Amino acid sequence: MGQGAATSGQGLTALQVAAALKAAAEAKVKRSADASTAIRRTASGIEAYAKNIQPEDCHQTLELTVSAPGEAGSTASVHVTEYAPAVFSFLRRVEGVSEERFAQEWSLPEDRLKMELGEGRSQALFLKSKAMAFMCKTIAEEEVHVLLQVLWEYTQHIAANPSSLLMRFYLLMKVSVQEEVGYILCFNDVFGAASVLHEKWDIKGRIPKPGKYLYYPHLIRRAYEPDPYLIETPHNMDVVVTTNGGKDTAGEKVMNDTVVVKGAEDTMKLSTLHDKDLTRLFWLPQETRRRLLKQLFSDYDFLMKAGLMDYSLLIGVAYNETKTSRSGKRYVIENMKMASLPGERNKSPQAERRPSSPEGKTAKGDLADASTSETGSFSEYVNGVHSLNDQETYYIGIIDMLTTYSAKKKAANFFKSFLWEQDTLSTIPPNKYGKRVMSFSKLIFPEVDDEASAN
Repeated sequence: MGQGAATSGQGLTALQVAAALKAAAEAKVKRSADASTAIRRTASGIEAYAKNIQPEDCHQTLELTVSAPGEAGSTASVHVTEYAPAVFSFLRRVEGVSEERFAQEWSLPEDRLKMELGEGRSQALFLKSKAMAFMCKTIAEEEVHVLLQVLWEYTQHIAANPSSLLMRFYLLMKVSVQEEVGYILCFNDVFGAASVLHEKWDIKGRIPKPGKYLYYPHLIRRAYEPDPYLIETPHNMDVVVTTNGGKDTAGEKVMNDTVVVKGAEDTMKLSTLHDKDLTRLFWLPQETRRRLLKQLFSDYDFLMKAGLMDYSLLIGVAYNETKTSRSGKRYVIENMKMASLPGERNKSPQAERRPSSPEGKTAKGDLADASTSETGSFSEYVNGVHSLNDQETYYIGIIDMLTTYSAKKKAANFFKSFLWEQDTLSTIPPNKYGKRVMSFSKLIFPEVDDEASAN
């Protein structure tokens, strides 16, 4: 999300952060019980209620203190400053997250009380909720100011666009324990509805710097491909093909009319790949693609107007384990894992099992069905997007969107421009960044013709 490597709260423990989260959530439960205002959870009701949210609400704070374990068995006082409590409470309700459930999510069992270091350069620490429906992370103070500055516009955008792909912010607070101060942001997990992932992509839309990639040109459709719309096998897998119980070219006997994809043991962590690693496209039915790009472009437009840049389009890919292609062959996938990129030995794990808890899953995002429900997201994309021919499921969200084109970023752009072309940089002005990621989104979600989409 970050403005650089600087973050906060490195000295806070998971016990202290969890205690602060639980205390803030439980205080909101008590306040909600005393309040008479309620949100009618329909698309029109939510948009109407959003008009009651005023810009000054984004600058309100609440203070509380709670005890939590300190060093050497002592007890420490944890001081909590909750930012814009009414606004974040509204955002949780928009997503069908009740105050009771949010509070329960932060009653963590002892074996889950561990802050995890993120993959990014910011060195942020992460903590996942009980059912792993939500996450929180440490952020820099500068990001707090950015979020509060755009919070009102963000809230109005989410209320008017229930299927927005923007990450959902649920709580923002400052946690102080003696001299240690940390800023904690809670948000949704883009992959929360996935039970397994086989690919994870963090896309910024930039052209990799010379010498940094071998695979980007493979995005160009090859003219000799018999059917560019069909994913005949999971991408880059080791495949054995036979017909009628015969033997493959290596002499190995396999199943009738079957492609067997062989993989190793499932693992809990899958490395995130980036633009320079791209060897594939993400095929969608024509109408699904049209709706998805329309929403993505609306979200990008919001980010450009808000003066934000350096965000990422996060895409998780789950292979469907039983599928039939239009050629009639059945595919069996055993512990699927993504194979090495061309010319490179991939040392990272290739399949990620996701926690499967009914509490952690979100109700199907269908406006017609969800309009009378008090739980579940309205988002069309909360449970993923099915690919063309239903061979893959894509889980998509826009993340890391609290970076402005600050003086530091402008200086980085100036000096890097002597070494690299602008198309290879992430430190570019918000309008240029947004337009570039728009063009790239159209490329990686390519257009299909009516005949291919119908089959």
